[in-house]
Amino acid sequence: MNAWILRALRAETRAWWYHKALRERGETKEAGERERASIRSNLDTLRKTLGTTGAYV
Repeated sequence: MNAWILRALRAETRAWWYHKALRERGETKEAGERERASIRSNLDTLRKTLGTTGAYV
């Protein structure tokens, strides 16, 4: 997987309002766990999509 995809997913996930709210409340561990879970989910979706014939992302 290209590094720019991972960078884009990380930036998008950190910018999500709920994760920002968690960080502002000092719950950085919870925010980090949720961000990683979101990134894993998005990467899984991309891999499945790219693995099918005729896929377009």
